[in-house]
Amino acid sequence: MNVQAGLRALSAGRLPATTDTERTEGFKALYGPKVKIQVMTFKTMEDAVGAKNDIAGGKDMYRATQEKGGQIQSMTISENADQEELKKIKESAFALEAKKMSAVISQNLPQGAMYQVVYLEEKVAAQNVKEADVKDKVEKALINIKEQNWMTAKLRQLQQNVRVEIKDPVLSQQYEAVYKNQQAATQAATQATQPAAGAATKPAK
Repeated sequence: MNVQAGLRALSAGRLPATTDTERTEGFKALYGPKVKIQVMTFKTMEDAVGAKNDIAGGKDMYRATQEKGGQIQSMTISENADQEELKKIKESAFALEAKKMSAVISQNLPQGAMYQVVYLEEKVAAQNVKEADVKDKVEKALINIKEQNWMTAKLRQLQQNVRVEIKDPVLSQQYEAVYKNQQAATQAATQATQPAAGAATKPAK
């Protein structure tokens, strides 16, 4: 049994029960309106404005972002996403027309003050399904999120509370890979009902 399988087994019976509110919000996130966007993030307002002008002038988005030292994230954000750090991005995205860019957004992110530009790829309409017809799928997605969150938290706790020195370089790399894979799995699971939270960074070409 690998580490992830072991953690999954340990999580059994330890996860909080799913509430009606979570089911409703999960349904909206999975089947409600969404926007598919690219978010360009820069360290300075000057870089953000410069990249935006370059793109408007016909330069490839990824090249323009790279030349200004920025990064691009592909995101799918549901209309009911309520993460504070995504509030401005969501508002800008839903106000845009397809294939258009937003004004530069000033954000206070964990890594410091950043400047972002949103490019709207498309708006996705709500699916014509009833909540009662997909309740099992929603429940499964919510349980998966809680399971992944529990596993990631447990790994983090182990790292903080237990000092493990792995002298074998191969084993050390494997341990680090398990932790990173678990973080990625958590993001992927969260994206099922809160798509924006699981956005993956796409390196500029």
